[in-house]
Amino acid sequence: MRKLNKLIFPFIVLIMAATVSFAQGDGKQEKKKSSFDKYWYINANAGVTNFYGDIYQKNILVGDERLAYGGRAGYQFSPVFGLRANFMNGKFQSTSGTGDERDKDLNTLTDELLISLWDVSGQLTVDFTNIFRDNKDGWFGIYGFGGVGYANFSSMRLDKDTKAISKDQNGNEYRNGSYSDNEGGGMSGAETTITFPAGMGMYFNISPKVAINLESQLSFTNEDNKMDMQEGGAMAVKNDFYGYTSLGLTYKFRSGSGLKKMKKDCEKVKYEVTPEVLEAQGSKVEFTINITFPEKYFGKKSALRFAPELRYGEETMALPAKFFKGEKVEGSGTLVPYNEGGTYSYTATFDYTPEMAQSELYVTPLGFDPKKPVDTGLTEEDIKANTKNLEMCETKLADGIRNSGSWAGGNETTTLSDHGYELETVVSSNAILYFPKNRANYSKNFGANKSEVSKEHRQAIDDFLAQGWDIKDITVNAYASPEGEETFNANLSENRAKTGSSYIEKEIKKLAKKDDSNMGDVSEINYIAVGNGPDWDGFMTALQNSNIEDKNTMINVIKSAAPEKKEEEIRNMILIYPELEDDILSPIRRAEITANCYEPKRSAEEISQLATTDPQKLTEEELLYAATLTEDDNAKAAIYKAAIEKDHNKWEAQNNAAIVDINQGNFGAALDHLDKANELSPNNPSVINNYGVVYAKQGNWKKAEENFNSAKSLGENNSYNLGVIAIQNGEYEKALSLFGSTKCDFNVALAHMMLEQYDKANDNLNCANENCKTNYLQAVVAARQGNDDVVYTHLKKALEINPKLKARAASDREFIKYQGNEDFMNIVK
Repeated sequence: MRKLNKLIFPFIVLIMAATVSFAQGDGKQEKKKSSFDKYWYINANAGVTNFYGDIYQKNILVGDERLAYGGRAGYQFSPVFGLRANFMNGKFQSTSGTGDERDKDLNTLTDELLISLWDVSGQLTVDFTNIFRDNKDGWFGIYGFGGVGYANFSSMRLDKDTKAISKDQNGNEYRNGSYSDNEGGGMSGAETTITFPAGMGMYFNISPKVAINLESQLSFTNEDNKMDMQEGGAMAVKNDFYGYTSLGLTYKFRSGSGLKKMKKDCEKVKYEVTPEVLEAQGSKVEFTINITFPEKYFGKKSALRFAPELRYGEETMALPAKFFKGEKVEGSGTLVPYNEGGTYSYTATFDYTPEMAQSELYVTPLGFDPKKPVDTGLTEEDIKANTKNLEMCETKLADGIRNSGSWAGGNETTTLSDHGYELETVVSSNAILYFPKNRANYSKNFGANKSEVSKEHRQAIDDFLAQGWDIKDITVNAYASPEGEETFNANLSENRAKTGSSYIEKEIKKLAKKDDSNMGDVSEINYIAVGNGPDWDGFMTALQNSNIEDKNTMINVIKSAAPEKKEEEIRNMILIYPELEDDILSPIRRAEITANCYEPKRSAEEISQLATTDPQKLTEEELLYAATLTEDDNAKAAIYKAAIEKDHNKWEAQNNAAIVDINQGNFGAALDHLDKANELSPNNPSVINNYGVVYAKQGNWKKAEENFNSAKSLGENNSYNLGVIAIQNGEYEKALSLFGSTKCDFNVALAHMMLEQYDKANDNLNCANENCKTNYLQAVVAARQGNDDVVYTHLKKALEINPKLKARAASDREFIKYQGNEDFMNIVK
């Protein structure tokens, strides 16, 4: 056994040390785990043989006929374990010698042994390196193997000096199998034996499919004297065994780069697009593709350029590319494990144009084997020009783009200028009655009552009332001077108010009794008499405006005095400054009479008639008011024209005339009127808002948004219009916020539908004004909910109202599930 130990033990120690070292080294170099790909393989090899038996040659490299060749076929079913079938054919040459610690009888042998042999065996292989390292496809590995086999051989012994066939003591020649006259039981008359092969080897992977193998094996037989025809013992083992050391080339039947396999299985890759039908959100289309790669699909050394494209008409729009890569590919890209596969997302956004409505989204992923780290800037042309590549399956991802958001608009609110006409105008006339100190009786001969100014005011109020206008009310506000006691002054002012009320009532009755009076019944006039107590404000103002030298000191004294002392301070001041009584306090003791009458007006009927028959008799305000009394746009246009002719400098008529043109679809004329209104009243929020409405009607949403925002910044409340803009921009939550409490409205319904709030959308549509748009949108909502009967009912109504919509409905991707349906086609044809 010691001889076998000397032979095998150092080899095992060396192999195991190298295994651990290289396994650790591989792991450090790769710095990442890799999966394992099962594969079949074949091997061709050639090498040298050695026989270990009773005729044993110590120097294993000596001999002329010791060459052999072989082949193997195997299946590597895990990173560590594999199975293989092994074949070897060769010759063995061994020479006896001395000093090998044999039995004494064997020391006398001087024979040379020649063997011709082939064997087959089944073996289990164990990759020791892959037990320790993460990279299961490293460039180097050490393995062991063992199994059971069958050997077919012929052998003979020659005298090594004379080369004659050696004979035993009975004179029988040492030869068997095909070398003898007595054939054995094997093939071609050879002898046979059961073998138990075992050994170790190294492999060097020079490519994913090709490896070089250096291998050494020992095949142990189940007999002692059959091969060397010598019975002995005290050798390394009791039975004969032989060795074979070879250098071979292995070819692995595996995917290699993986591209062909990926191409072959590309239909197994699954795509899920969200939304299922692409949808324009304002001017943008955004979508997500979930890409599911199956297990063991993605080549470890391959990469994939995933770049969808939108096809419409004769146009093709390439979308941004995303890169995926296998486990052994460096650079940018999303890693896809070979054994696991997985689901990955791709998201893209692009600008929508109406031509894209009838479009198709396709993808043809381009697989390639990169020669260097992947750069996400690689174009399709770069890949095809510089790498091995294959186009994967062409797949349609989506069919068409829904664009129902484009229905937004149509209900934008214009801003009508105020006509400025007062339906009711109250005109007033005033007169003042003055009273002696501490008295409430009136005398026209007292003090200021005698002045010409007072007389004129009293006459003026009489003349004003004598016109006979309808009297709204008569008010009397009376006051006392502040030097008196507070309670006294309060009562005094109330009495003065009553005196004033009695005075004006008597005057009205006298006027009404005149023969030429226009006043009519004056018994129901509303008199309002109010006593306001001491007039502190009037006193302080009069003092401040007076020429009294010490007025400021007097004002400060009064302000700083306690409330109950203020009247006393004034009385003290009168002693020092007697002019206070005549110039300041006396005029405060008064009753102010105000007559409020309604100015006579033309009736609405009269104004409306004159606006069309004789507009020059009306003021501009009356004309603008007249336009509000009719629903006929043509009549309105004529009235605004008359108002413009009456006064070219009024922006209101130009602005309102523009609104009539907007309602009639005369957008050019509307802009002309708005330009003139803007010249007359620059930066007017009403005019700016109406500009925005015109641009919205024309579909120029960018300019519409600019004007709506400008009008808002100038104070215009145009939230509804900005809500329409929000829909156009795909901001549906914002739109609903701007619409506020607006209900039963098409645009509100549209925003709810785009948010997939279908019940709320239907609630608004059911109570909105019925027209082609509301019916069409109800059909769209029903299509999204799968309510076929509702789709047909409302679509039919919409197309009856506006047959021009048939072309849109026929190609509208909202109805993609119905296109080809007989009932649907009958409606849209």
